[in-house]
Amino acid sequence: MASSFHEWESDPLFSAAEVVQDSSDRMESLFRRVLHQQSLVQSEHPDPRFLSSIEYHKRDLATILGTAKWQLEDFERAANSSIIANKSQTREDVISRHRQFIMAIREHINEVEKGVKGPSMGDSMRNSE
Repeated sequence: MASSFHEWESDPLFSAAEVVQDSSDRMESLFRRVLHQQSLVQSEHPDPRFLSSIEYHKRDLATILGTAKWQLEDFERAANSSIIANKSQTREDVISRHRQFIMAIREHINEVEKGVKGPSMGDSMRNSE
């Protein structure tokens, strides 16, 4: 594992991958916060300030979801460009590492996106976009 991380650190796209990972982590954290807040709304007349906070976090989640998606697209373009530009120098393990990272983050984004569109958040998230 340590050598694998060292390989990532020496990768020219490491800093870009960190940015994508950070956005993905923030997206997940905010998604969990919104789910938790929604689970706390139990009465028919909840506190308007609390509802306002939920709506704010939902809008923030929609923003960070979009940000994570375009950052992943940018990373994928950079990885593909790197492969094309350095065909003779690009090792299979680097290509595989980039593809695995892209697939993992894309899956994470898709899971959150499905959750956002699900019945627990769906209607109000679409209204805040």
